[in-house]
Amino acid sequence: MRVRPIALVLGVLPALAAGCAYHPGSFHEPMGPEFAGERVTVGCLDVAVARHDDAVVEGPAIAYEFGNSCDAPARVDLGAIVVTGRTTSGREVAMYPYDPDGVIRPGRLEARRYGREIIEYRAPVAERVVMACVDVAPIAGDPAVRSRVVCVDAGAAAAPARPTPDLDDLDHPDPDDPDAA
Repeated sequence: MRVRPIALVLGVLPALAAGCAYHPGSFHEPMGPEFAGERVTVGCLDVAVARHDDAVVEGPAIAYEFGNSCDAPARVDLGAIVVTGRTTSGREVAMYPYDPDGVIRPGRLEARRYGREIIEYRAPVAERVVMACVDVAPIAGDPAVRSRVVCVDAGAAAAPARPTPDLDDLDHPDPDDPDAA
């Protein structure tokens, strides 16, 4: 049985960990592909915004890829991002994240780390949304950061637009259905 020197093992681990850190302004994962889409920097966050094609969604799906360029944790609040849709008639409408389980909430991204999320947005109109304009500035939670708007084609996923239901309109379990939760 061969024993490896502890110094060698401890020397390799920090080198491997350093190779996995996000490099400021690189807009790509370490040893991975570049972030897709339009790129902006908001505070400590390098953010890329792109349309995400998904046959299952009803509204536009937006992909966010982000890296923390600072040496300290950074706030990431995807729920604070403001999205405005433009309809086929040119009307602008507020869009809201589709979050039936309430999982979108502020988080913390450790120093020199990266992440990605895809969020579907819906508008309270029956008209098709053809473009989604995303103000990324609120993601960092700093009100002093000026607006940073990125617009993306809403894609075919937004074609069968349905109004976002009011809470009173949501489906309620049928008490006579034994499979209803």
